[in-house]
Amino acid sequence: MKLQFSHKENIIDNIWSFYFLTDQPILFTPGQFLELTIPHKNHDNRGQSRYFTISSTPKNKFITITTRIFEHKSSFKQKLIELNKNDEIEYKGPMGDFVLPKIIGTPLVFIAGGIGITPFISMIEYLYQSHEQRNIHLLWALNNENNIINTEGLNKYNFKKSFIIQNPSEFWGGERGDLNLEMILNLTSINDQTQFYISGPEKMVESLTHQLRENFNDKHQIISDYFPGYINY
Repeated sequence: MKLQFSHKENIIDNIWSFYFLTDQPILFTPGQFLELTIPHKNHDNRGQSRYFTISSTPKNKFITITTRIFEHKSSFKQKLIELNKNDEIEYKGPMGDFVLPKIIGTPLVFIAGGIGITPFISMIEYLYQSHEQRNIHLLWALNNENNIINTEGLNKYNFKKSFIIQNPSEFWGGERGDLNLEMILNLTSINDQTQFYISGPEKMVESLTHQLRENFNDKHQIISDYFPGYINY
C-alpha cells in the first residue's frame, strides 16, 4: 500500500513532521503506528524501513509522522527528508495496542520522553477534536525547554501537564532533572484505577516500567512503547 507525500514542516529545532495523503482512508486508533518503507540503493545497516507512530488523528486530512532528523542521519531519514511532492512510499499497518482505554473515566498518567510524545499528541488532539474529556496528567521529559512542541490539542485541551527539563536554561521555572519514580509519585495523584502509559527511548521506558511495577506490585495497568534508535530525550 502507498502513501503520497504532500509536504513537510520543521516543527522546532531538529523535529520535523511529514504529511501524506492516501487514496483510501487509513482506519487507525490514536496511538497506533505504521511501518514505512522507502526503497533505496546503498542503504545503511538499519535498512529501508522504519516504524513511526501516527501523530495525526483519524479526523485529520493528512496522515502525519513526526520525528527527529539529526545532522548525521540514517540513509532512510536522508531519503525521507529528500521526498518531493507526490512521491510515493510504501506502508504497512496500522499496528499496535498503545491506545486509550475504552472506559472513559479511567485516570491516565502519560509519561513521555522526548519524541515519545507523538502517540500522546495523536490521542490528545483526537480527544480535543471529539470534545471528549478524560482525566489525564502528562509528564513530559525533555533535554531542554526549546524542544517543547506546541499543538492545538496540547494547548487547548483541559488536562494537567508537567514538563521535566534535564538541562534547563537559567530562565526555566518548572521541574528540573531526570524523570524518575520519586518525581512521578510526587507530581501525580494516583488511585487504584490509574493506568500508566510510557513512551520514549528504550532505556527510559524499560527503567520506568520496571520501577512502577515494583512499586505497585502489578496493581496498576502499565502500557509501554519504546522508540528504537533513540538514546536520549
